[in-house]
Amino acid sequence: MSTKTWSSAGTFSWVVPDRVTSVTLCMIAAGGGGAENYSDARYGGGYNGDMYQDKVYTTTPGSTITVVVGKGGAAGTTGSVANNKGKYGGDSKFGTLTRDGGKGGGITQGSYKGTGGTRPSNCMGTFKDGTSPGNNFWGGQGGFANGGNAGDNTKARKPGSRGSGGGGGDTRGGGDGKGGDGYIKITYTQDPIPFEPIYVGTEQIREVRIGATKMKEFKIG
Repeated sequence: MSTKTWSSAGTFSWVVPDRVTSVTLCMIAAGGGGAENYSDARYGGGYNGDMYQDKVYTTTPGSTITVVVGKGGAAGTTGSVANNKGKYGGDSKFGTLTRDGGKGGGITQGSYKGTGGTRPSNCMGTFKDGTSPGNNFWGGQGGFANGGNAGDNTKARKPGSRGSGGGGGDTRGGGDGKGGDGYIKITYTQDPIPFEPIYVGTEQIREVRIGATKMKEFKIG
């Protein structure tokens, strides 16, 4: 079985290898950014991106598939209500499949924690929510999949990872509550080499390959 991963934001191309007619896909879109403190209230962490887990995708050998890994949403900044909201994460795409990026953390007082999306279980490892310092001006934790820790006026907020939401919080504590970039992993196997009869006179020769070893099977016609 072979594995291919894309873990940095961007657009890529993948040429389907010979005799690969399907792949099993694990894909998560980028997480939303955490909100910045506004008027000393408590504001939310970003939401994690939506995902596919163990999704079977049919492929054509030799074709080129476009792969897009979403970019994590920017964290909120100071200055205005609009700026304080976290920004949406980018969508992730594999061929014709798309998963939506997580929304940014809100600035409605009490929206402490981003949630959203489906929590990953086996295809991307073990994940956990971000944490909160619990002091004044703290933001919400990031969403599932290693969400970014919230910050306050003394502790730095943290970004999300692998499609999780970034931590909200007060920029006086420093740090960047951006959402985590998306992540795509595929696994696949190559179909067996088919038998191809070759005739020499009345003799049929059928080649068989087992790994790098070639064997010949003879049949007298």
